[in-house]
Amino acid sequence: MKITIVTIGSRGDIQPFLALGVSLNQAGHQVKLATHDTFASWIKSYGLDLAKLEGNPQEWLKSNLDIPPHPIWEYPTKERPKTVRSTVCC
Repeated sequence: MKITIVTIGSRGDIQPFLALGVSLNQAGHQVKLATHDTFASWIKSYGLDLAKLEGNPQEWLKSNLDIPPHPIWEYPTKERPKTVRSTVCC
């Protein structure tokens, strides 16, 4: 089967999808990782094909550092929704 995995971001964002692609490749599938050219040699070193996406992930991340926090963190302490841990645990 031919599989293309599309992912963007930093090295840490790409790595899990690279591992998935390697496993699929070892299982006999033809895998292509679609991401930024920044990671080309790293991806190819694991025997996967690359479909280049435009742009530079580091520049994108730098330009978006001023994004406001997720609304869940903007609640005052008393009104903050329960966390998964407190709802699931005893």
